[in-house]
Amino acid sequence: MAQEALLKVFDRILDVVVETTGTAPFDEIIEVSSDGGDERGEQ
Repeated sequence: MAQEALLKVFDRILDVVVETTGTAPFDEIIEVSSDGGDERGEQ
């Protein structure tokens, strides 16, 4: 699926950002549940 590919690319970008800056600026956004849901930080 295109959405899954996008998430993988975004996750990879995040990894680079974390390695570069030492912080995850989008932490509350990147809480995507393992079942593929898009929770956007909501529990």
